[in-house]
Amino acid sequence: MAFFKEMAIVVGREWNTRSNWATGSSFVFITLYAFCVFKEYNEWLLPLALAYWASDYLDGHWARKSIKHTVLGKILDPVRDHYCDLLLSFSIAWTISSGITWFVTANIWFVEFVIIIINCREWAKEQTCGGFVHLAGKIGRQTVYIGVMILFSLYQYPLYQSFLPPWGIFSGEALLFVMYFASMCALCVYGKARKKFS
Repeated sequence: MAFFKEMAIVVGREWNTRSNWATGSSFVFITLYAFCVFKEYNEWLLPLALAYWASDYLDGHWARKSIKHTVLGKILDPVRDHYCDLLLSFSIAWTISSGITWFVTANIWFVEFVIIIINCREWAKEQTCGGFVHLAGKIGRQTVYIGVMILFSLYQYPLYQSFLPPWGIFSGEALLFVMYFASMCALCVYGKARKKFS
């Protein structure tokens, strides 16, 4: 109980930073993105995807410029990444709604939850490999996921489809397989990092 009280005091003192506001806004953007997918407001998908990318970039940019990283930022940043991964994969599967898309999405969710468990264990043990594995997951997995989000958004609005290759080349199944591959690569990096630093 004392740990949570101390954490609440620290978070309350440090929450008001540009980086934390950017992280919070990215939660809003990805939630609105999924809402627009479910409601088929496809004209809003690309602006929201770009807004999410911009908030994610600004979060990292301002955090690197900051002298001291906040506790809230260290908590919210990986949570936001996993939230995006899970919601984006579900949104694509919802749109395509085929057996293979739901199967791949289920595998993505399984891998993401394994990574979440590893993150929680590393956080509890305060091991030094935490920063390394998060960096690898951030640069690799999130870059792929944001790229998938933007590409998926382009193909959902007729205005852009005439300027793009046929949708079959970048089908929903193919995009989900790319996401699954990125998550598996991140998981492998986590496993190797734990062996290296343990």
